[in-house]
Amino acid sequence: MHEYNFKIPESFNKKPEDLFTRNHEGPAEGSVINQLQELIGQYCKDDYEKYQLLDTRDKLLCNLRTISPARFGRTGTCPDLCPEKERYVRIVQKRLSIYECDQYGKLIPPKAVKEYARSAADQERPLPHELRDGQILEKSMEYLLTTVVDSNPRPDQLTSWYDFLWSRTRAIRKEITQQMMVEPKSVSIVQRCARFHIFASYALCTLEMGEFNQNMNTENIGKSLQTLRHLYEDLAKRGIGCREEAEFRSYDIMMHLDDTNTTNQALSYRKEVRESEHVRLALQLATSLQNGNYARFFRLLKTRASFLQICACHRYFDRVRANAYRVMVKAYGRNNNPLEAERVANMLGFDDVAQLAANAGAYGLRCDVDGLDPARDTYLGRPEETPPLKLYAWIDAKMQGAQLSQILTAGAMLCVPSLDAVIDSFDEEGHYVKDPVLASYVNMETVPKPKIQPRPPKNSTPDLPKFVFNTAQPIERKIAQWSSLERRKNRLANVCNEFFLLDAKQLVEQSINVSVSKELSTSLTQKATQESSVIHAALSRQILEGNLKREKEEKKEALRNEARTLLPRMFEEKLKTEVDKQIMIIFKQIFCAALKDAQLEYEKQLFNKIWKHHLLEIIDGKTKEISAKVLDETRASQAAIIDGIGQRLRLLWLRQFWDQWRRIVEARRMKREYYRKIMNEWRPSRLEYISKGKPQETSKSAIYSSWRRYSDGNDFFKEQKRKRWMISKYFHRWRLNAQRLAARRRIIEGFISRKRHGPSANESSSGFVVIHLCLL
Repeated sequence: MHEYNFKIPESFNKKPEDLFTRNHEGPAEGSVINQLQELIGQYCKDDYEKYQLLDTRDKLLCNLRTISPARFGRTGTCPDLCPEKERYVRIVQKRLSIYECDQYGKLIPPKAVKEYARSAADQERPLPHELRDGQILEKSMEYLLTTVVDSNPRPDQLTSWYDFLWSRTRAIRKEITQQMMVEPKSVSIVQRCARFHIFASYALCTLEMGEFNQNMNTENIGKSLQTLRHLYEDLAKRGIGCREEAEFRSYDIMMHLDDTNTTNQALSYRKEVRESEHVRLALQLATSLQNGNYARFFRLLKTRASFLQICACHRYFDRVRANAYRVMVKAYGRNNNPLEAERVANMLGFDDVAQLAANAGAYGLRCDVDGLDPARDTYLGRPEETPPLKLYAWIDAKMQGAQLSQILTAGAMLCVPSLDAVIDSFDEEGHYVKDPVLASYVNMETVPKPKIQPRPPKNSTPDLPKFVFNTAQPIERKIAQWSSLERRKNRLANVCNEFFLLDAKQLVEQSINVSVSKELSTSLTQKATQESSVIHAALSRQILEGNLKREKEEKKEALRNEARTLLPRMFEEKLKTEVDKQIMIIFKQIFCAALKDAQLEYEKQLFNKIWKHHLLEIIDGKTKEISAKVLDETRASQAAIIDGIGQRLRLLWLRQFWDQWRRIVEARRMKREYYRKIMNEWRPSRLEYISKGKPQETSKSAIYSSWRRYSDGNDFFKEQKRKRWMISKYFHRWRLNAQRLAARRRIIEGFISRKRHGPSANESSSGFVVIHLCLL
């Protein structure tokens, strides 16, 4: 291995805070600019050195942003699917995916997509060239959907397929949050991410915990829906509505079906969202789950829910079925009569009886050809091991043969985006000379032309004297005195080449004696003779290496000749393949655009042709329908009011008899009471005895006072009856007057409402007469 003369700038070995001199006013902007200019022209021999150079550039730019923040924006400027520095660091760390490499495992730069990296406390805020704008983010999402999502991975590739999509979509959502992008385009991107994770929660549920983490996937669904909630609210403040808001509001409810606060949450939605079919279905599913109505739960999913809505509710299947078993055991456990297995399997969302038998067996219930036996003695309230989640054919049938990308985009047709050449800051030899990021901060025209460090040649071999002198150190100092003479050097090389087959030792001694006799003293000659054996071995080894090198060069030349023969044909085949591929891509794009334009044109022509013909018919039909609906509702409300009035009148009619009966009963009770008191006055026990023992009868005044009290009681009842009659009389008068006023008010309001819609002259004159009569 030969050492390259790669000049590492001093800034490579410095910390970012030591790259410039600080003073009480802060670092100077010009110092950072100068250090950025020092990087231009540096040579990097491999990907690791390229990463180091780009990392140093980013550290300097972070310092420059601290000094002059106005030079940096918040919007991303990266034109590629993956920033350049991330490509190099992933190549060095070997973090490449099969979807980004060719068949030999080499990275294809246009196919590299930025992966997700967790934020750290000491991590710098990303620079603009490390972020992608809305258009590139949308292009990245379309590339993932058309190229990776529809790649139909094998079962053993599902884990890598999901990990790749999770990492890339998570990075897209992170950049939307970092740039605070509040626009319909970002809403569409996050919606597709949420749909992907909802699909994965069902499609990958059969994988092991180490292959697919369901909890982490659920967390990503929740974060995506939370981001959408904030975007919907921010766009609503601007007066911008989202067409698919109701769908994702329903997903938000379906992720929390067991939460009793879902109804209150739905009341905070806009009216058109709250009354949409998606939200209504989600609320009905929540009610069915909370009330334990398992039959209605699965019936709603089979008849009204879409594929993704079923995927969102798939996590609740075991809970609903466990509650169903508990209800069946409680209701039918005493009868010892098995339930029909096919009916129960269909009711609980199984494909066949075998799935029902396997699931019910975990709860201790036996299911065979005779049916499901809900025996109480074998039923286990909580199974020892929760039954694993499964895939079902009736759920897969909901896809209706559509591709996964169409489901994730709600049926929208996507064209494969063209992958342009990516940014490369290095030339073909590895010199850092064409970085567009650095050019946006440093004026490249005013920078003096850098001295590009030459690239050391490959497979370079030192010359013969240098090899010999490195082998025999004592001779190196002496030979250096005459090695500068070109004549001596050529003579020594000719002697070595001519007399190699002879005695190498004698030839070397003679050549050294002749050369040294002219330039050196006798002592030097003796010393050179003593070390001739070392030189002889070195020369032999050098010549042998030269022969081997010559053979290698001959083989390389043969390979080059063969390559020159095969290269044009391979180039033509490769060129033809790439041209055909690009032609197909361009054709698909043109075809999609032409198809879309033709569809729009046809729709316009069809609309212009039929709208006048059907407009009046539609308006008439809708008017009749609305009028009939309003009339039916009015009739129903009036009938309900009349029924209520009749019921109240019947109650009042019965009440007067009840009150009369109670008054009579009360009067009779009072009479009996007074009679009892009077009779007590006349009893012998009430007679007074004189001191002589002779009884003395009660005086007539006492008897009269008792009858007087009885008479006063009758007068009291009569007075109370008269007061009740007067109250009833004036109450009926007040109610009649109130009814007349209400009737007048309704007549006047009806007239005013008809007046607003432009009544005829006759209606106007008759209306004034009606108002006059009502006022009278």
